[in-house]
Parts: sequence; structure tokens; C-alpha cells
Amino acid sequence: MYFDFFESLDPERSASNIWQKYDPKIMNGAVIFQGTLKKHSKETGEGLSERHFILQKEWLLYKKNKDADVVNSAMHVKYARLVLPGTDDADATPAEMIKDKYAIKVCSRKKYSLLYAVNEEEYNKWINAFGIILIRTDFHHRFSVSKIIGSGAFANVYEATEKSSNKRFAVKGFNKQYLEQEPKGKISLWNEVCVLREMDHRNLLRLYEVHESKNSVYLVFDIYDGGELSKYLENKKEGVKESEAINILLGLLRGIDFIASKEMVHRDLKPTNIMLRKTTDIQPDDVIIVDFGLAASIHEKNMIYKRCGTPGYIAPEIIGAKDVDKNFTLTTKCDVFSLGVLLYLMLAGEAPFEKPEWNVDTIIKKNLECRIDWPEARFSKYNSELIKLLKTMITFDPNHRISAKVALKSPILEGDDLDTDLGGDIDEFGSSGGDQRSSVHTSIKSLSRRGIMIKGKEKEIDCGMSNKSIRVDSKGLVDKQINEKQKTSSVNLYKQSLMKGTGGVSHSSSRKSSVDKGKISVGISEESDEDEDDENEDPLRSPGKRSPHRRSNFADKNNKSPVRTITPILLPYVAGSKNVVRSSSKPKDQEL
Repeated sequence: MYFDFFESLDPERSASNIWQKYDPKIMNGAVIFQGTLKKHSKETGEGLSERHFILQKEWLLYKKNKDADVVNSAMHVKYARLVLPGTDDADATPAEMIKDKYAIKVCSRKKYSLLYAVNEEEYNKWINAFGIILIRTDFHHRFSVSKIIGSGAFANVYEATEKSSNKRFAVKGFNKQYLEQEPKGKISLWNEVCVLREMDHRNLLRLYEVHESKNSVYLVFDIYDGGELSKYLENKKEGVKESEAINILLGLLRGIDFIASKEMVHRDLKPTNIMLRKTTDIQPDDVIIVDFGLAASIHEKNMIYKRCGTPGYIAPEIIGAKDVDKNFTLTTKCDVFSLGVLLYLMLAGEAPFEKPEWNVDTIIKKNLECRIDWPEARFSKYNSELIKLLKTMITFDPNHRISAKVALKSPILEGDDLDTDLGGDIDEFGSSGGDQRSSVHTSIKSLSRRGIMIKGKEKEIDCGMSNKSIRVDSKGLVDKQINEKQKTSSVNLYKQSLMKGTGGVSHSSSRKSSVDKGKISVGISEESDEDEDDENEDPLRSPGKRSPHRRSNFADKNNKSPVRTITPILLPYVAGSKNVVRSSSKPKDQEL
């Protein structure tokens, strides 16, 4: 492939010069780091001159010195790559071009600029700062990969150790060729990267670095040994202890309150997207929200996906939204609803909108209607303040739904017995929910998994298995037909990307993705005839050597837990978009 994978998303990638005139109207972002670097200068006969550099989220600026009023030039670095000459995978810099120690190569828009730190200490500071914003290319130089801990259609997930610190990380690797073939594959991944870079909170997944090799993109995350909340709840069919529920809820509320402070929404809160640092004596800081693949700004006008989420956890106003192309409103309270469903599951031992015998259509219908049962046998053992808070979170009307910030002031979370105003106009409601459900905006039929348009034909997609879930584009046309022989499993990797090695997983086979005559196939092969860079494609492989591989199935066939693995859907099915169908009996992420 190539090393400038994301630059195709840059509308001005064909700009003639890497350095351009400074424009204070668009180049005045928050400062990430600043300090002295040396650069090639015509003033010194192509020698090196010290300049004061300022790194922002999208721009790298420099001026003559720190006290200078005038900024000389600016480089757009939103999609730029950080290359370290002599040490990493992407370096092809001729030795004669390197004029000093501590060289740093910034590549942007098919061009590059060589910069030099003044000493080793400053070099390390600049590398760390650039690593926050730029895409690194030295993955194989810096990390040693011990094993694969997840495998699926989109990516492999590895446990890796940073060589310099001996610290363990989870690394999620994407095949670039496959992302290119997936409708919205590249832009969706980039959107997730951008969102994760904004998430700096102890209850949210932390993205450390983004790496690119010849054939792959790698995301480096923390690794958590406690596993998924869904796994933790497997043996809690009668509900969790009140103290545990409160600590988990508190951590999650703090997380979504931070997301809301960024005017963003997660849109896919569910047990499989919650990780735990540990499973004993769980405290609020032990709870981590992961998988930001559907996250979006509430102000975004051109969302990649609009009506989306996981059946049974989607806020009713999202399912029932009308005329989404012209009048779609997204608020941070949709995350509160999803969290309310999760809290209900923790207390009751079962989800409010799911039954084992229900298919996805029925789950969506129940989710939309939002008629909730409150069996006394399940809820009477919990503090009335906790139930009151739950009801204000899971209410149908977002105008009557509590916000995360106000929910954090609940007396049950603050540890006192004083009455607290949970939102002024928030009404408690019983199982029926009264008249507020009369404003359901659209028919359930339009949200059905059936009747998807595939190149002008209506194709029925089987949804008979209640534990299946789907991912569908918000505009709906499927442009590739998939027959039964082409269907392939696709494990949801967001939930695996943070785990310490689940279920005895071992790396067993190189993944190969291809599109053949308009048909999708994702297969496993021992050998590849293609001329690919093996070292970059698979971090477990040594150069010139192919390692034996073995796939693992993360689904527990004997799992009778009330927590079901359901992945996101995107609604509705409206002719006009290009999407891919993938179907299998295993839990998975699907795009239809």
C-alpha cells in the first residue's frame, strides 16, 4: 500500500508548498507544545537555524524566536506523519540529507520537512508532543507483540509491550486495503481517532498513539485486566449489589458527563462497551467506557451515521426521528437513556426491552415504545433514591430526562439523604409512561431489518436470531449482494481491544481481505501469493518468516447470561447509499 493513508481525506492535499502563509483566522488553535527546533534555512546557505515552533491540533507554526510577534509560516498537520530517520518503518531519507543529530521528519501533503531538536531531552519532548497529533510510523521499532487477543473482519487486536518501558498495551490493527474497500471505512476510523483524541478522562478509553505501516493502521490503547462488564454480569441474574451498582453508575456518569462537556455523544453504551480494571471491590475509577466508533458531535451537520445504536439501548427519539436529512437533532441525553437501560439491567438482572425469544425487530419496537415494567420483587431491595434516579434516566421524553451533570448530584451518588432536585421538570413515571409515548414519530416497519433495497431489489435479511445485531447505514442502499456461501463471521473487536487475552486466544492465521467481482470475502490463509510487506502487515511475524495462526471464537456457547452480545445498527433502510452486508451466526459488527 502506501504511508499517507489518511491524507486522501484532506481536501487541500494537492497544495504546492508544505509551509504556507500564516492565517490567524484559522491557525489560532490551542497550543499542544512549543519550543526550539532547528530547520534548514536559506538565510544560512541551507544551513540550520533555530526557530521557535508552536504545535496546535491542526497546525505547526514557527517564528524567528519565542518573543517575535510575527509567525513566519505554518504547516497543516491534521493528517501528517511523524517519521524518525534511521529508526522506523517509513524512513527512506538519504543519509546525506541528515545534517544533524535528533532529526525529526514531518510528512504532509506528499512533502516533508526535516527538523532537529537541540538536545536529547528536547528531542524526546517533541516526539511525545508530535505523537499526540501526528501519525507515527515506528510501531515495529518500539513495540514487541506477544500474542493476538482478538480477531475479526475489521481488525486484529494484539497484546504488545513497549520495549523502552516494558509497559503492556492493547494494539488494534486494521488492514488498510480492507478499509479502502469498505464504504465509509476510512472516514469512520478517522472519526473515531479524532473523537478519542478529545477523550482525556479516567473513565474513558485512552488512545495513546496512532501508527501506520505499509499495510496497516495501529491504535495503541491501555489494556484492562478486568474484562467487559457483560462478562462480570453473567452470574448476576438477580441483580448486582446496590453498592456495586452505585460505583459502576458513578463512573459511567462521570464519563458521559465529560463527553457531554465536549458537546459530543457516545451513542453505543452497553455492557460490552464497558471495561473494568478489576472485578473485586469495584470503584468508580475502575469503570471505563470504550468503543467510540459511533461517537459524534451534537453540532455535526454531516454525520457519517445519524440514526444508530444498539437495539434495546437506543434513545427513543433517535429511533423515531423523522426527516433525518433535514431535521435531525442529537442531544447528550441520548447517552443518559442508554446508561439508564444499563442500570436497569444491573438491578433487575435483565434488560427492559429484550427477551430471549424476541428478534431484533421486536426489540426495536419495544425500545421505541419504551414501556417499562418495574417488578417489585426485583426493585424493592434497592434504595428508593436509586430507583428514582433510574426512572429519570430511562424516561421516554428527552425534555423530561435528566442530564448526566444533574444525575451526579443525586443524593444516592453524593452519599447523603437530603432531597435533591433531579432536573426541575423531570417526572417520575410508572410502567406505562402515560401519554408521552403518543408522539412516536415513525412506524416500526421502516426500522425493520427486512425489506432492504439491494440494487433496486428488495432483499429480505433474516433476523430470526434474537441475539443477532446489525449495523446499517442511515441511508440504506446495499450495493453488494452476499449469498449464503459468502457470509463470514465478524467478531466485535471494540470490546476485545482492551482485554488481557480472553479465552485462551492464540494467533493463528494471517487475515486476508479481498473484493472479487463485487463480492465480499474475508478469509484465512496460511500463505499469501501477494507481494506484501509481511513485517508491517502482521506484528507477530518476523521478516521473511510466516508464523502459524489459529482463529479463536470469543463467543461462549454455554453462556446463559441475561447480557446478550448485540452490536450497533444504523437506521433506517432508505434507498440511496452504498453499504455492505455481512451476516453470520456469531456476535459481530455489521454494516448493511
